[in-house]
Amino acid sequence: MENIETFGCKKRLCFATSTRADWGLLSPVARAVRELPDVEVLVMATNMHLMAEYGHSADEILADGFSIDAAVPMEVRGEGEAARVRAMAPGRSWGRGVGNPAFNPSKKGNEHG
Repeated sequence: MENIETFGCKKRLCFATSTRADWGLLSPVARAVRELPDVEVLVMATNMHLMAEYGHSADEILADGFSIDAAVPMEVRGEGEAARVRAMAPGRSWGRGVGNPAFNPSKKGNEHG
């Protein structure tokens, strides 16, 4: 990774993660990228990370030393295409969590500002 040329500009790289399983794959990469001097790592947590019935695994992201820069609830309730579309609708405004001082992912129930 030391061969990446950023030309003096700070780069931002966002890791989007929806499950404990994919965070397990992404976290070593995010840690390596975080070590690069001109790269800022952002984490967007969604789906199962934010659901109490799946253990609110967003806490594991925080325990790994990362902040959650955006939380996008995408709970699928029901079956079929309509249920998937309803689950994705709140994500269209996911940016409201990025940089929002009211956003506090460590406070359960306040995952999306």
